[in-house]
Amino acid sequence: MAVYRRRPRIRLVPLTVGLLLVVALFGGLGFLMSEDRFPGVVLNTARLDSHIKYLSSLSLEGRAVGTEGEISAVQYIRGVLDTIGFKTTVQTVPLQGVTLPAVNLSIGSDNLRRGQDFVITSEAENVNIVELKDERILYGGYCIKTDGNPEDYDNFCSSDVRGRVVLCLVNDPFEGPLTYYGRWVYKVEELRRRGAAGVLLVHTTESAGYGWNVLQSPDGGENIRLMSKDGEKGLKIRAWIAQHVAERILKTSIDRAFEEANTGGLCMQETDMVLHVRLDITTRELYGLNVVGQLDGSARNNEHVIVTSHHDHLGAIERNGEKVIYPGAVDNASGVGKLLELATYFAAMKSQARCCKRTLVVITPTAEESVLLGSSYYADHPQLPLAQCAAVLNMDGMNIWGPTTDSVGIGSERSTLGDILARAAREEGQRVAPDPAPEQGLFFRSDQLPFARKGVPAMKITHGFSFTNHEQDIDEYLNATVWDYNRNVYHQVSRNVAKEH
Repeated sequence: MAVYRRRPRIRLVPLTVGLLLVVALFGGLGFLMSEDRFPGVVLNTARLDSHIKYLSSLSLEGRAVGTEGEISAVQYIRGVLDTIGFKTTVQTVPLQGVTLPAVNLSIGSDNLRRGQDFVITSEAENVNIVELKDERILYGGYCIKTDGNPEDYDNFCSSDVRGRVVLCLVNDPFEGPLTYYGRWVYKVEELRRRGAAGVLLVHTTESAGYGWNVLQSPDGGENIRLMSKDGEKGLKIRAWIAQHVAERILKTSIDRAFEEANTGGLCMQETDMVLHVRLDITTRELYGLNVVGQLDGSARNNEHVIVTSHHDHLGAIERNGEKVIYPGAVDNASGVGKLLELATYFAAMKSQARCCKRTLVVITPTAEESVLLGSSYYADHPQLPLAQCAAVLNMDGMNIWGPTTDSVGIGSERSTLGDILARAAREEGQRVAPDPAPEQGLFFRSDQLPFARKGVPAMKITHGFSFTNHEQDIDEYLNATVWDYNRNVYHQVSRNVAKEH
């Protein structure tokens, strides 16, 4: 039964193993369903390739939320699903775009450089200017207050942070995989709940899981957020600061700061540094689009399985008077192409009365790059009750570096989905590998998270690292492929689709 191990809210019969298996195939097991096993039904790599090339073409200008590029992508996705027999709808997601045409920020006597020393946005509502003067910065270590799980930990120590700007380390002090408390999103949510004026998040590549170049790429462009709920107040400033800036504020090395935070007992404290900031703010209302396709089940059609893969990317920005486009071939034209090919596969299986007992729902959420906004909105406004959802399987990117003998289910250990995936893999002589980077909290960084927070068993299926024919030089091969992509291509501009795809 696909249920959570610690919180068994849903008791449903097992998923169709074939669904997990086929998703796992494109996630990294490195082979395709053969026609001799399923006569007349074949996963078509040429068709997959055509999906990716269209969705990452420069004519779509990076598929930014609320643009003509997103509309074109949505029309294409919906057209494919309609053609193969899915019932489709488009869910409109109300959003707000925020740009900062003028930014001035200083700490102490130093005027900081936007993009080099900090990146920033604002959650302030109904204002054209945000200005903070002579704000003495608080330091809160990891800025965590737990509920006893995984252990009691409190950096706030009854301190009142209302109206204050707080500097926070990203990550957590707990042993084992990164918890949600370690994610920067949690720090923002906690300080927002406590009425803070702003947050300064300290960036290191190790704690964030990506380099400063990833933060630099969209800086200066539009920041997207959900329309605020009634009575909810956002932070006036939400900024990342570079390591050298944090060291000047804290008057110690960043390594020493992490060491002290890891020992526990660090309470919110005043620093000697004063912040001055002025932001000119421009906002607009816009709408993102979630594509939802439904293939009705034959026997248990009151129950459904959701497969997701976001279609948005970073779009285009003006830089030095020139339009710069982020095509997003791997992230995430490849994931959507994979989803469309899987949908085609299952529609063909259904036409031969070999699929599916449960209803299959495929969703391409909008605004994933803006912190999972499209999937969060769908989870709050589902078209089918989530109480009847057996599981959510998410795909973000795909294996472009060669066949592997393993696959990974990020978050699979949280529910019995892991057991089902392992059983499906064994049937094909494959294995399921553990999370390759548990310290990065990958489960909290993709579209399965909003569903998991609603109690639905969910995981992200991605590729493994046991590349066929590279057993002897695996470290060198990974450095030249996967790690090179993460360092130099992820969320960067590439006009050469072959570089990404």
